[in-house]
Amino acid sequence: PHTYGLCEDRDLIGTEFFVMDFLDGNIYWDLLLKEKSPEERKAIYLNKNKVIAELHKVNYKDVGLEDYGKPGNYIARQVSRWTKQYLASETKNIPAMNNLIDWLPKNIPDGDKTSIVHGDYRLDNMVFETDHKVMGVLDWELSTLGHPIADFSYHCMGWRNTPELANEKFCKENGIPTEKEYRDMYSEITGIMLDEHWEFYAIFNIFKLAGILQGIMGRVRDGTAASKHAEERGNMVMPLAESAWDLVEKNYK
Repeated sequence: PHTYGLCEDRDLIGTEFFVMDFLDGNIYWDLLLKEKSPEERKAIYLNKNKVIAELHKVNYKDVGLEDYGKPGNYIARQVSRWTKQYLASETKNIPAMNNLIDWLPKNIPDGDKTSIVHGDYRLDNMVFETDHKVMGVLDWELSTLGHPIADFSYHCMGWRNTPELANEKFCKENGIPTEKEYRDMYSEITGIMLDEHWEFYAIFNIFKLAGILQGIMGRVRDGTAASKHAEERGNMVMPLAESAWDLVEKNYK
């Protein structure tokens, strides 16, 4: 967003602040978009797909973002980062996480790619116009130079953890693309083929999410967790790890 001004004088309102653009649009929290018609759902999914695809097509060097992050080896660096995060916050032994920590570095696909990645691209981080086009994308603090397929796969986790979206019949009846159809939309825009290693990126992102949630559980252990739901979220680590390891066994064993 365009920034209009920064005020560093804390005496004015009690803190430093800045003024930026305001987007007067719609934010949706429900992936099922229950209040929308099938035609509206289709348009919303089409437009959010188009935006992440166009983001990944941007040549980061051409727009002056060559130093926005480290190009290359993104997956290896992320696996290392979240492994360290997990081990530093570990509260109990989870065999599936131990298995993933050993398996992931040895199975990173060849063909490294680098693009601008959002890091947390999801429906509720988008502002939509009344015609369902995306007028803005929010929450860029995790953005960096990274792997576009990893970024897109994280965005697609909804099809894995929302029972209705995992049901192709439900999707077709409600105007929502299936995971495969959504992937094909992205591939058509970017030219990036996803089929060969798609399950690896799903495994990686579930592992990453488990690492994030274990960090929350570590704060519960240390008495520094702020959210009343922190322990509940931390308890998701084991089922997430087990679901990721189940994908390994189904697709790589």
